Amino acid sequence: MPEMTPLEARLTQEVEALRAENLRQAQVIKLQQEKIDLLVRRVFGASSEKLDVNQLTLGLEAAEAKKPEASSDALVALETEENPGAEVDSWA
Repeated sequence: MPEMTPLEARLTQEVEALRAENLRQAQVIKLQQEKIDLLVRRVFGASSEKLDVNQLTLGLEAAEAKKPEASSDALVALETEENPGAEVDSWA
């Protein structure tokens, strides 16, 4: 193998140093991406959406309180749907 000139030797060393730096930076980027992924899962993952049962019951109670009373006509119609064979006295 022919001997390298001083310029070739210096360039070869620079290439090796740049490859080593490139590898080190790739490892740093990989580690940072893993940290970002972990933090995203902690912040936006399923466990961050924990639901308190008391919150659900409060929402249901509020909905029940806002529900209007059914009119007597609506009750008759509902009873007729539930018991299609039953006679309803419409003159009462």
